[in-house]
Amino acid sequence: MNRFFDSLIQARRGLVFALAVAAIVALTMPDGRASTIRTRFAPPIPRVRSSPFAAARVGVAVPARVPEAFPSPGTLLVEQSFADDKTPPNAFPYVDQTCLTAGTKAIKTSVPPCGSLAPRDPNGSGVLENVNLDHNTASWVSYAKPFSTALGIQVSFTIYSWGGNGADGQLLFFTDASKGPPENVGQSGGEMGYTGGGSGGPAGLDYAYLGIAFDEYGVFSLDSPASGLNGGPGQIPETIAVRGSAGTGYYYLGGALNANGQPASLPFDWNAVGAEKRPATGPTVFVTLTPTGYLSCAVDLHDGNGFITYYAQSIVGVHGEPAVPASVYIGVTGSNGSADDRHQIGDLYIWSM
Repeated sequence: MNRFFDSLIQARRGLVFALAVAAIVALTMPDGRASTIRTRFAPPIPRVRSSPFAAARVGVAVPARVPEAFPSPGTLLVEQSFADDKTPPNAFPYVDQTCLTAGTKAIKTSVPPCGSLAPRDPNGSGVLENVNLDHNTASWVSYAKPFSTALGIQVSFTIYSWGGNGADGQLLFFTDASKGPPENVGQSGGEMGYTGGGSGGPAGLDYAYLGIAFDEYGVFSLDSPASGLNGGPGQIPETIAVRGSAGTGYYYLGGALNANGQPASLPFDWNAVGAEKRPATGPTVFVTLTPTGYLSCAVDLHDGNGFITYYAQSIVGVHGEPAVPASVYIGVTGSNGSADDRHQIGDLYIWSM
């Protein structure tokens, strides 16, 4: 009889142990990493999903993967909405047309207001505008301090391109901080304020290392050495296109691919052509650059599907692209050519990984 009761006790202990294991498994993330326990009041963190649209480029790219969660689990370095009437003192260098839509008066240490009609938005509801509807112009905003790449860098912001006829786009740039901060802007139009004009032509962005274009019109993918666009599959509108350092001649490194591995347009538009006012929201991009040169870009269209990766590639060594600099300056351009759009951004975040 004692053995019978001992067996029941052992069985009950085994059942308790099994239930405990099951509970631990239930608290594990889908990718196999242990999750912290959240209260029922804490919102779930959206996760970046790979898209079947994103394919690897044979030989130079790696398959799209699931990057870190958004918001990043790394260290938050910069958080700037650009919604207010001024920016923190001396934090955001800019060139040419860059302005704040909620700005009210010029402040020497801040990005300025948008012209004589300022403010165009109430304080707390504005964005940063790099380019208005003027033709053949490009501008940029950057952060004043360089960032170490030792742990990797993640950048996110929301894109608002609207009001015109769909060109040219906006671009996220990284420059080599060991050579100094950027001061000029590259060519306007499809060169996105990034590339120079080839031999004897206009200068490109100072100390350019990497340019990730969110390209509406598609010129950034052209092979046009006279415009400083070396390499590329041809004009591809509404895509992600990536070019390398000034030392490579801004060589085309890759871009969004379709299921057949061919450069292709994305299944959405970056811009709201002809819109009479800024859309309530726009595509939010999430770019990751690791210390070894793995680059990826995910996009959230705010349609309930979260961030989806549309581009992923190892860039170092591709057409001579050098190693990731030890530190970089980070900024965003807006560019118009013979066609135009208002190019604006909001909710800028920069993290170390």
